[in-house]
Amino acid sequence: MVSMDARKAYAAIKVTSFHRRIKLKAIEYKGGKCRSCGYDKSASALTFHHRDPNNKDFSISGKIWKWDRIRPELDKCDLLCSNCHHEEHEKLANARYEELLCLARTEVPERLEAEFVDTACSTCGIPLKRLKSEIRYGRAFCSHDCASKKREKVIWPEKEELERMVWARPVTTVAVELGVSGAAVAKRCKRLGIGTPGPGHWNK
Repeated sequence: MVSMDARKAYAAIKVTSFHRRIKLKAIEYKGGKCRSCGYDKSASALTFHHRDPNNKDFSISGKIWKWDRIRPELDKCDLLCSNCHHEEHEKLANARYEELLCLARTEVPERLEAEFVDTACSTCGIPLKRLKSEIRYGRAFCSHDCASKKREKVIWPEKEELERMVWARPVTTVAVELGVSGAAVAKRCKRLGIGTPGPGHWNK
């Protein structure tokens, strides 16, 4: 008599084989390689990207449906590798972000002129007018792309120089100069064994 575990294993193998067979057929139907970069080494790394998300009826991966049901959905897709697929979704996310940002700035009531300050994009240098609340750690950006490009590691000063800086002015001021948060400066000092002024030191 066949055991229950053997039956489950057989069912799992049958479903996996069906998925693999349908995916290989779908990959061949869409050209066999990534439409953007030409990658074709691993079927597992190839995905199906819907050109228009509003036209999407279902996700192709993992569906136990016959070919005649899946093929019309494939016609709405491009075959992409995982990297190119993520890049496409990032473009869509950035476009949506810019759309929401424009809508918010259009619908939000006008602010007092005194709340705005003249500054420049920290990445490309384009002159900007921003709310004080939008400028963090002395940085402002003209777009989401410029903000992403600026996400890089801080070049910290040497231990002696950092110690001189934190004893010469408040940590919040040092943080703005370095383009980080006050907590980051405090952690750096603790890691290097640098003593910092206690609470209320700069109020005396």
